[in-house]
Amino acid sequence: MGSSSNRKSGSLGGSPKRRRVVIGADETVRVRYKKERPEIETERKHARESSPLSSERAGARIPKPSAASNRVATQKRDDRDQRRRQGARRRLALALGVVAAAVVLAWGIDALWRAPVFVVASVEVTGTHHLSSAEVIRIAQVPRDATLLRLPEARIAANVRTSPWVESVRLARVFPHTLAIEVTERTPVVLADTGANGVWLVTRDGYWVAQASNAPTSSIPLVKDVPNLQPVAGSRSNSQELNNAVAVAAGLSPQMRAQVRFVSAPTIEKTMLVLKDSVQVFVGSAEEIAKKDLIARTILQREKNVVYVNVRVTDRPTWRGLNQGN
Repeated sequence: MGSSSNRKSGSLGGSPKRRRVVIGADETVRVRYKKERPEIETERKHARESSPLSSERAGARIPKPSAASNRVATQKRDDRDQRRRQGARRRLALALGVVAAAVVLAWGIDALWRAPVFVVASVEVTGTHHLSSAEVIRIAQVPRDATLLRLPEARIAANVRTSPWVESVRLARVFPHTLAIEVTERTPVVLADTGANGVWLVTRDGYWVAQASNAPTSSIPLVKDVPNLQPVAGSRSNSQELNNAVAVAAGLSPQMRAQVRFVSAPTIEKTMLVLKDSVQVFVGSAEEIAKKDLIARTILQREKNVVYVNVRVTDRPTWRGLNQGN
C-alpha cells in the first residue's frame, strides 16, 4: 500500500493554480501561485491623452463641416452685418432729422420775431388814481415798431417807475395788438411842511411824491416843525423826525386821525398830536402807537376839560385839565 504521508489533508491530489489580480490607476498587477510560490506580473497602462475623448475614440478624426453648413453660417453672418448697417443708417437719419428740425424751428422763430405781426396798436393803463393814463403812456415810451413778441418789457417798466407816484408796475400782452400796463401807486400818508420848499406829500415808506398842489389832500394830516427838510421827488426822506411822524400818523386809529389838526415833530421825543379842539397829545416815538392811541382816546372820553395828555410812557400816562394837574 502506498504511503500518503506526502499529501496534505484536504488536498485533491495536487495544488491548484491560484491567481490574484490587483488593478490600480496606472498599472495592473497579477499574482500567480505556482507550487505555492507567488509569481508577480505587472502590466503598465498607456499614458492618458489630454483629449476628453475616451481611448477608443482618441484616434477618431473630427469630420469637416459640409459646404451647406458653411453657406448657412455665412448667410447668418451676412444677415447680422446687414442689420447693424441698417441700424446705423436709421440712427444717422434720425440725428440729421433732429438737426434739420431745430434749424427750421430757429429760422421760423427768428422770422416771426422780425416780422411785423402782433404790432402794439393800443396801450391800456389800470391802477392809477393820481396819474392819468396819458401820463403813464407818455413816460412808458413804447417804441413805434414794438410788437407783442418783440417788446422791450424791462425798459418800458423802468420808464414807468421813474414817476414818483409809481411803486410797482406790471406789463401784460393782450393778443393780438394790446399792451396792458398795471400800475400800483404809492399812497401818501402825511403832508410835510418843508418851509421854503412848500408842502409835500410823503408816503408810508418815507418817499417824497409831489407838492400838495398836485393832488387832493383833505384826509391827510399835516406834519409841522420838522427841521432841515430837503424834498426830492421820488427819493426817500433821511429825516428821522419826519420818518417817525409818518409812522405815528400811519398807526393812528380812524377815530383819532379824524380829530388831528396837525402833527408837531421838532424832535422824536417831543412829537405830539394837536387836535382840532387844541388838545395836545404827546406820543413821542411811534413804538406802541396803537396802544398810545387807545389810552389817549380813553382819557379824552372819560375826563372833562382835558387840554394836555402825555402817553409817551404807556404804563404811566398823565393828563391835565383846565383847572388841575395830574
